[in-house]
Amino acid sequence: MDEPRPTALALPGDALTPGRMVEIWDEEVFCYHARVEEYIGHLSVVWVRETGLGHRRLVLAQQCRRP
Repeated sequence: MDEPRPTALALPGDALTPGRMVEIWDEEVFCYHARVEEYIGHLSVVWVRETGLGHRRLVLAQQCRRP
């Protein structure tokens, strides 16, 4: 419960298709990759499984576009 919540921007639903890889940014601006497991709603809330860790966390997802 005291884990920092990742921050994000909303995305269109097609960007969060299950199986797509997304980048998650937490409050410390640490970026990690995650795979969308289930798209739950129009506010871009998704279940993801963090790659390499194997557990799920409910987060807001954002695709990172680097310059």
